[in-house]
Amino acid sequence: QQSNHMKDTKQNSMTSCSLRWCAKVSDDAWKPTPDQYELLLSQQSEEERQRIGKFLKIDDSKRSLMGRLMLQNSAAMILDKRPSEIVFGRTEGKKPYIQEKEAAKRGLNANVSHHGPWVVLGMEEKGLVGVDVSATNPPRPLKADAFFSMMSNSLTKNEWDAVRGAGTTDAKQFYAFFVFWALKEAYTKAIGIGLALPFRRLECFVPKSILCGSVRAEHPERCAGDTSIKVSLDGRTKLDWEFEVYALDAGHVMAVAVG
Repeated sequence: QQSNHMKDTKQNSMTSCSLRWCAKVSDDAWKPTPDQYELLLSQQSEEERQRIGKFLKIDDSKRSLMGRLMLQNSAAMILDKRPSEIVFGRTEGKKPYIQEKEAAKRGLNANVSHHGPWVVLGMEEKGLVGVDVSATNPPRPLKADAFFSMMSNSLTKNEWDAVRGAGTTDAKQFYAFFVFWALKEAYTKAIGIGLALPFRRLECFVPKSILCGSVRAEHPERCAGDTSIKVSLDGRTKLDWEFEVYALDAGHVMAVAVG
């Protein structure tokens, strides 16, 4: 599955490209033969093959490989090159970037994330982008009160109030919590520092309709660039940023930050 949307800009009469892709890599969705897997892996750099080979579980290797394939193919499509010609580096924060003069000239920025059966990608021209995909339930069975007590430093008071106000069941409150979590992950990944930024310094203002899970990936136009989602850092709203939330399925959400 994938969602692509193009945004027109008047700058230099060029077209700015904005991509949102998602791929399901569970066994029932993507089951390459050993030969197919090795062929795809052989198209990666030696460093990348070693990185992917370090995973102990094949499912983790598949997710990592799919993320790299999505990066290569999206960049190749925009830069009009073959995927094998796309070379990547990594920042000090381990965020991949495209080592192409044309990519730098166009301000091309990309980010991938994977969780469970999903791998997602966001790509932007002339802007930073961060993406995150998150399950909407905790990694092990816990009651909401117990889990939220463990995660108390992750959200602000206003956000906790919104989580509690999203519904009376644990499932609804978990869903709202992980929307906030994914948005914060997406922003910190966009600026390249990940969890180094304490999440309580960020505050997200999200419409209740999104916290309650009314947005679906089949209709991305409902939330792409949704200006009703706001994020502040240390009390200052990030006015030059846009945020998106997609519900990929009943148990996973994708968040995107663009600035």
